[in-house]
Amino acid sequence: MSTDLGTTVRCDDWHDTLLNLRAALPSTPRQDLPGFFAAVRTAAEALPEELVAVLADFRARGNEDGYLLLRGLPVDADELPDTPTATPAPVERPLLAMEAWLALVSRWLGLPTGYRELREGTVFQDIYPSPGAHHLSSETSETLLEFHTEMAYHRHQPDYVLLACSRADHERTAATLVGSVRRALPLLSAEDRSRLLEQPVPCLVDVAFRHPDGTSPVTSVQVLHHDREDPWLGYDRELLAPEDPAGRRGVAALSEALDKVTQGVHLVPGDLLIVDNQRTTHARTPFTPRWDGHDRWLHRMYVRVPQRLSARAEAADVVPFVGRG
Repeated sequence: MSTDLGTTVRCDDWHDTLLNLRAALPSTPRQDLPGFFAAVRTAAEALPEELVAVLADFRARGNEDGYLLLRGLPVDADELPDTPTATPAPVERPLLAMEAWLALVSRWLGLPTGYRELREGTVFQDIYPSPGAHHLSSETSETLLEFHTEMAYHRHQPDYVLLACSRADHERTAATLVGSVRRALPLLSAEDRSRLLEQPVPCLVDVAFRHPDGTSPVTSVQVLHHDREDPWLGYDRELLAPEDPAGRRGVAALSEALDKVTQGVHLVPGDLLIVDNQRTTHARTPFTPRWDGHDRWLHRMYVRVPQRLSARAEAADVVPFVGRG
């Protein structure tokens, strides 16, 4: 195992072990997701010890950069169908390599979760370019997908966002950008920091969670919260709507700080990116699809940590929208 600045883990030496674990999993996960994730939980106990140690440390403490990148996972381009053009995936679609690693890692970290209003409540989500996609949607491609903490306005906000890459964009220009609150916080004045810790900010919601007429409920997000000395982050460049000058100054200062500390990750096949959704905001740079069946294809999964929940939950639960405020 080799690491780079504590964020990148090479997985090449574990191919045989991982392939054996994949072979033990049900081959069509969508036919029985609870049963599939029960099998995954058992298999995850046999993940390589070195990998488990890294995941355990990341779950317990996080890191300064707010993400962990697993690189060099086994991926077989020959098994891939064309990049999807619709959601959800067919129930009968076989388990793909990057979906297997996504499931094993996510189940070790916590509870893979679907969101009822988002992508028809799917737990395994395909991320692909779509013509005419809304600028707030992950299906957009030729415009910047702006910085956001995933579902900061949602009471069932995921603790982690996992992105696994089956195909990169053709030119390899798309970058996932991650801004860490631990790196941004020292750049804030004491006044701005106190304001963001003490005063909630009105926040709209993403398209999937809006009213049938397209209007957005207004929620209330505490931008910095949980721990004054090592706070969590709730940030969305497009949706936060501070109402007073001090709030606007504080959010603008944080936005500038996050830009200064942003790191870019160019995902390639065999990569699995784990984003700490409580300590970061993330974005994606533009790229140009060719619509040839081989465009960029990621697999996304949301994970909640059971010890952080107020009620009992299970893997593969699909939760309804409940706004903060």
